[in-house]
Amino acid sequence: MSRGKGITSFVFKLNFASLIWRWNMPLRDAVRTYGRKNFGSHGYWMAGPLIVEW
Repeated sequence: MSRGKGITSFVFKLNFASLIWRWNMPLRDAVRTYGRKNFGSHGYWMAGPLIVEW
């Protein structure tokens, strides 16, 4: 597992997936942010300030 830090997010990476926490997202935007997208074998799921990529 590796850990990274960007200007607006923290990223935790495992072998095939990463967990991204967007810490500066306003609560109003976080409540409206949710969804799941697939692009072949790659995709992501987001709920509020959390994003999980695989």
